Amino acid sequence: MTKFKVAVDAGHGGFGVTPGKRTPDGEYEWDFNNKVAKACVSKLKANGVEVIRTDDPTGKTDVGLTSRTNKANNAKADVMISFHHNANKGIWGTHTGTETFTYIGNWPDAERLAREVQNRIVKAYGLRDRGLKKANFAIVRQSEMPAILVEGGYMDSTIDIKKLRNDAVLEAAGIAAAEGILAYLGTSSSKGASKPTSKPAQESPAPSSSTPAKGYVNGSAGQRVESIYKGKEGLNFYTKAYFDSKYKAGTFGYGMGWEIVKRVKVGSAYMFEVKNSKGVKYYVTASAEYVKVEGKAKASSTSSKGSSSTANIKVGSTVTLQDHASKYQTGEKIPSSVKGKKYTVMQIKNVNQSRSKKAYLLKEIMSWVLEQDVFPKTTAKKSSGGGSAIVPYPGHLIKIGSRGKDVQRIQHAVGVATDGIFGKATKSAVMAYQRRHGLGVDGIVGKETWDKMF
Repeated sequence: MTKFKVAVDAGHGGFGVTPGKRTPDGEYEWDFNNKVAKACVSKLKANGVEVIRTDDPTGKTDVGLTSRTNKANNAKADVMISFHHNANKGIWGTHTGTETFTYIGNWPDAERLAREVQNRIVKAYGLRDRGLKKANFAIVRQSEMPAILVEGGYMDSTIDIKKLRNDAVLEAAGIAAAEGILAYLGTSSSKGASKPTSKPAQESPAPSSSTPAKGYVNGSAGQRVESIYKGKEGLNFYTKAYFDSKYKAGTFGYGMGWEIVKRVKVGSAYMFEVKNSKGVKYYVTASAEYVKVEGKAKASSTSSKGSSSTANIKVGSTVTLQDHASKYQTGEKIPSSVKGKKYTVMQIKNVNQSRSKKAYLLKEIMSWVLEQDVFPKTTAKKSSGGGSAIVPYPGHLIKIGSRGKDVQRIQHAVGVATDGIFGKATKSAVMAYQRRHGLGVDGIVGKETWDKMF
């Protein structure tokens, strides 16, 4: 039996190392956070859980957010919880309540964890239930496991501060949070928290045969797995290589798919390790019953041949740096101001980096970029609508509520998760794209925005 691992985080730092983050009377937020975290840790350890503390337990330093999530990710924690206490304007008021955050979008596992914790911790604080919320906090965004951030109460509330100054309340809150985590992990506070090392029970729809989808070439790159399952519930994708709802991250529908990283065996079945446009890895079934493999395999070793879209790029060619590009070939961050613009290729070199076999030195910015982040200046056949996009405009507006491959193309272009569902995050990214390119800003992809993207 293998223990569960839980990453526990007390937000910020103590002793004044974090600017602000204190009551109007000068009490540090970390001191409240730490008392809750310590009680949570003690309860988890008493139930056989391995705990990773991601902040500085002494409070003397404010550990960076990326360092915190990296520690949890590297430890392969099963869940992460970060304890905080809220503030309104930093002056005393009567605002009140406890709330729990997950990352924006649809994250069923994190939301289930949040419900288990929120339902219990609200009772411990005895404050108003402000419910479950969504936010783009780094702790929940950068973590690779279900992660939540709890705001226990308001430090500048004349109502809530009475609870926060009561150590018994903070201890009860930490214990309640631990009990919520234990419930999520499938154990109880009276049992040891451990998990079987064998494959968990499969959930429907799970592959009824171990026959993997045909066409996949092991060790290759450039292939895509696509759903052929037409059930309304869609196929699940997971954070770990298990067919178990505990690790379910979301669903994808018929015709939607992912870039394949590799194939792995899970018991008598197979899964594909896949990644989205941001490089975040997930696992999906590899059963021929539910998916098919698309695209020709490319050797994983360095090759002089580029991808089909960049094979004709030569010194002197004009290329466009795509909006989803995040880093130069040398690793530095690409600023938004240079994205979506055309550049002249000055030099070409062979690489074996990420999804690219070539890199291009762009004359106007004197920087190396990967081939996956550019596309050539190409004039394709005009679509029936008279446009000149490389990918023809589909002929209808794409907006909140839209789904499918066209949404995935847009998400790839604007650099958000390619789940094929046009939600608020996609709309915000589209609006940012429209602003950068001088288009009408409405968050709706019509012909003008589409032609600019593609």
